[in-house]
Amino acid sequence: MAKPLFTRLSIRRKIFFSFLFIVAIILIFGVYFLLSLNSVNSSLVVLNNTFDTLSHFSALESNTNLLRSTTRTFIFVQDPRWEDIYDKTSLEISETVETLQLSTTDPETTEDLKTYEKITNSLRGTELLIIARSQRGETEQAQKLFDEKYEEQHTQASLLLNNIVNREREKVTNIVTDNRLLLSSIYATFTILIILLLGTTLVISLSLTANISKSLQPLLSAAKAITRGDFSQKAPVTSSDDIGRLSESFNIMTSNLKKTLHDVRQKSKELRTQNIELEQTKISLENAIVELKQLDAVKSEFVSVAAHQLRTPLTGIKWTLHALSEEDVGKVNKAQSKIIKNALESTTYLIGLVSDLLNVARLEEGMLGFNLHIENIEPILQDIFLHSKKHALDKKIDFSLNMPDTPLPPINLDRKKIIIALNNLVTNAIKYTPANGKISIKAEREKNTVKISIQDTGIGIPKNQFHRVFTKFYRSEKAQRSQTVGTGLGLYIAQKIIAQHKGKIAFTSTEEKGSTFFFAIPIP
Repeated sequence: MAKPLFTRLSIRRKIFFSFLFIVAIILIFGVYFLLSLNSVNSSLVVLNNTFDTLSHFSALESNTNLLRSTTRTFIFVQDPRWEDIYDKTSLEISETVETLQLSTTDPETTEDLKTYEKITNSLRGTELLIIARSQRGETEQAQKLFDEKYEEQHTQASLLLNNIVNREREKVTNIVTDNRLLLSSIYATFTILIILLLGTTLVISLSLTANISKSLQPLLSAAKAITRGDFSQKAPVTSSDDIGRLSESFNIMTSNLKKTLHDVRQKSKELRTQNIELEQTKISLENAIVELKQLDAVKSEFVSVAAHQLRTPLTGIKWTLHALSEEDVGKVNKAQSKIIKNALESTTYLIGLVSDLLNVARLEEGMLGFNLHIENIEPILQDIFLHSKKHALDKKIDFSLNMPDTPLPPINLDRKKIIIALNNLVTNAIKYTPANGKISIKAEREKNTVKISIQDTGIGIPKNQFHRVFTKFYRSEKAQRSQTVGTGLGLYIAQKIIAQHKGKIAFTSTEEKGSTFFFAIPIP
């Protein structure tokens, strides 16, 4: 006996056709809902227009009554202000009637509006006659005209407005009733749709679940066998649908797993051997690192001791050469003076190098103590500027200091160490800026920090060497070709000092255009 078509379909097609069936139901009801909602929307538009019309008719009724009271009051009071009220109210009535004539589509209401307009025109004529008699002092005649003719015309207008309003209200009632019935119908239909969709979904889900569960049972039994380590189990392939293809793939996977498990065991043995070798290598590396740290400590100690021991004799040599250059111990000729001057410059350079090496060693050993306290940086910048100005002017460099109009807040700093950092940055700027260049020191508050910038128009730094700028002994190739002396330690020391102040130092640079070094220290 042949199986039903639905049971022979693949799982994907079963789900697809079930989905199509549900979508068809939703589309049918969706079209019904759209048509119903469109009808409700049209009714609401009409209802909104009707409410606007009622509002206009209420305004007409109110203004008509206001004209009546205004005219009656004018008979006895004759206050000029009532004329302004009369004119304004009459204008509003005319505008409202005109608006209603343009917006009203009901023929009966249109006819009533024309009748109302004729009555109001008569009323205005009567009103003007009453006002004219009142102004001439004919109060009794004006009162008589008001009681006999005006009241009758006003009553006609009021009745006409009342009829129109009642008719519009009846229209609103009809629309509301129709919409209530339509919404009740939509609610009932929506309830039926939900029940139908839930029922259909439940039936389809149960049918698909039962079918899939029955097909997967042999596959599940084979999978349980594999979890117990039995890779000889095979899943029966009883169909050519998705479950059948899954069973075939499962059997292939089982064979591959069996082979892979064998390979993994072999690899595991190899890895255990490699782990033993790696452990031995790790021990060797750790020993090497300990030795390197010891060597680094010895190196730093040697540099510190050597620099400390060299500084005293070098200082003595400097002062001796200075005394000779000043001819404190006797006259010297030009050749001797030149030699002494060169020796003095070399000695000064050596003293600077020794000081930099000593500072680097102490920084790395943590022996360069920092005495931080709250202080204003502005006086320090003024001192640095005045101290460096002569050197800059000797090179014909435009040297400036830009301070903010508002005083900078005090920050936590070590005066001596921050002077070293600033001197290194300013000295570099002067050293690598050619004649007729510009150097600017700028101080400003940036968010919660005090930011100091040193901008120059010097030789700049190649972009491919940016990553080496703050390393020890770094000097760019262009700096070396410029025949300027330097240790390559100034920026390294400045970075370490700024870091100890919990600040950040950075730079921007363009070759042949100049560099800007800046650092920011947080405000306490």
